[in-house]
Amino acid sequence: MLGYAGDGEKASWIKLELGFDWAFNYKTQDLHQTLKIAAPKGVDIFIDSVGGSFHQSVLPHMNYGGRIIQLGNLALYNNPQKVAMIPANDLMVALKELTIVGFNVFRYSEYFEETLDQLSQLCRDGKLQAYEHVIEGFENMPKALIDQLHGKSQGKVIVRV
Repeated sequence: MLGYAGDGEKASWIKLELGFDWAFNYKTQDLHQTLKIAAPKGVDIFIDSVGGSFHQSVLPHMNYGGRIIQLGNLALYNNPQKVAMIPANDLMVALKELTIVGFNVFRYSEYFEETLDQLSQLCRDGKLQAYEHVIEGFENMPKALIDQLHGKSQGKVIVRV
């Protein structure tokens, strides 16, 4: 399993704490080179929450019949007016017969309570560990949001009032 983060500390965290085989800082390490190292035979499944040019850079490394799960588009959340123009990927998707599927958690809203119960039990049993980035004070809510958009937070951001 291969993961990317926006700083070295987060990359270490996903490798050491979460058990990823490979973890890289996409801001300081070349994406194409890291994919050649960590996925020399190509990528079968790409779970993407970044989008934008990051998404575009992974496509050439996708294997024939590869699957892409689009969770979000963090590349655009912070500044949607300045979207970088990226080449069309239609031909690559067609030639590699890639499947791109969007994922929206609200589609599964009828399962929220049951899932929350199951996840809570896993936490109580020590089988699942939540990572929380806690910020104190209602007045710090705007800073918490800005920090999250700039990748300064790690885990679920909680503002305690």
